Amino acid sequence: MKDYKKRVNIKRKSHKWRRFLFVVFGIIMIAIIIIGTRSVNSNGQLKLIEVTVSEGDTLWAIARSHYHSEGDIRKFIFRIRQINNLKTAQIYPGQVLLIPIVD
Repeated sequence: MKDYKKRVNIKRKSHKWRRFLFVVFGIIMIAIIIIGTRSVNSNGQLKLIEVTVSEGDTLWAIARSHYHSEGDIRKFIFRIRQINNLKTAQIYPGQVLLIPIVD
């Protein structure tokens, strides 16, 4: 009888852990969805502004001047490169870049 109670108790503990992990996973997924949609307007379109590159500008400096979040700026730079189809971080004076607006 004691062995049966131990087995039942172990199963209950494992169910509690599964429930806990499920809740934590759900919270993380909701946070990712909220963060990922911050730069999307009500129509589901990405909000962008145009920036013309000036002499001496770098992609890093442009990103820093438009990024007002506490996250990793490298991800923002990567996103700018994706949006503008840039293979490298090399930019040129007169080039027009689309920069996502991060609220």
